[in-house]
Amino acid sequence: MSRRSDVYPSLGLVLVRATAGGLLLGSGRGWLGAPNPDGPAIAALVQSAAADLPGLLAWWGRVVLLENPDALAFLWPWVLTLSGLGLLLGFLVRPLGVLAAFALTHALVFGREEVALLHLCLAVMALASALSQAGRRIGLDGALLEALPNWMTWSSSTRR
Repeated sequence: MSRRSDVYPSLGLVLVRATAGGLLLGSGRGWLGAPNPDGPAIAALVQSAAADLPGLLAWWGRVVLLENPDALAFLWPWVLTLSGLGLLLGFLVRPLGVLAAFALTHALVFGREEVALLHLCLAVMALASALSQAGRRIGLDGALLEALPNWMTWSSSTRR
């Protein structure tokens, strides 16, 4: 029989998850900080950052991100909002935490330098929440773990 601390993440990680979720939700909906950039502003950021980046990152910026900066400008607030809401409620924490960390890593590499530390902190918080399954304690993942399929929650096949 496993101890309760083995099954559920600590309350500290739940607090980190909820804080990251609230910040991402607020940023995505425009409640915090400046308004989200439009396509030309994102293209300018990516072009200026790609000039100083090593090979693979520069290629990613030029070929993938600059392909349609208007779509990226549309998706950015929605990714932040949905991943923030999921982290705040503890719903699908693993996939949404990884998605948020991926998006914030892009913002860290290609975004404005003055907010790079914030993007780094939020990416680490989102990834830590995903890795620790922080939605299983005080979150909807704990209640829905048996109801949702493994592919949706990215949980192991042996449920605790």
